[in-house]
Amino acid sequence: MTERLHELDRRLDSLSEWAASEIRALRVKVQEQAQWIADHPVDPKHRSTKEHRLLFAIIRRAAEQWPHPLEGGSIDEQAAWLRGWLEVEAGHTEQIDIEGAENLTVPVVKSAKAFLRGSTGYLRMVRIPGGLRIIRPASIKYEEMGKKDFQALADRIYEIIEVEIGVPVAQLKKERDAA
Repeated sequence: MTERLHELDRRLDSLSEWAASEIRALRVKVQEQAQWIADHPVDPKHRSTKEHRLLFAIIRRAAEQWPHPLEGGSIDEQAAWLRGWLEVEAGHTEQIDIEGAENLTVPVVKSAKAFLRGSTGYLRMVRIPGGLRIIRPASIKYEEMGKKDFQALADRIYEIIEVEIGVPVAQLKKERDAA
């Protein structure tokens, strides 16, 4: 019996070492996660999915009434293109400049266009002295744009829509809600 108790004690000691090792490893993981959370604070005023979806719905309604031809076949493609155009018009952009006429070869322009096309499919190219500027809408991903900046962009987009189609955004919201 004594021998069996000694064996159980040895197993318990080894189990305790294993458990201590596991607890140390878990403690390190928790500390790493706590540090990551501290380094990546959540915006307490983070926008909601509802706000995000509302902007997209308003742009889709605007695309259905847009007074100028839009690129794309389906209404979804047209709304995506319009969203890009509206973001650029509102000043929410990323851009690159290609300087030097010798650099403006067809392959370079095509490569730059493919690189910058983004999810909206909208791209604007403007000649600048000695080259070309390529402009695309910047990201509006949740992680990259807080509530305050998103709302400011949405307000600018709504103003542009109202001027272009002559219909108040409130009316577009009503139409969306009725659909």
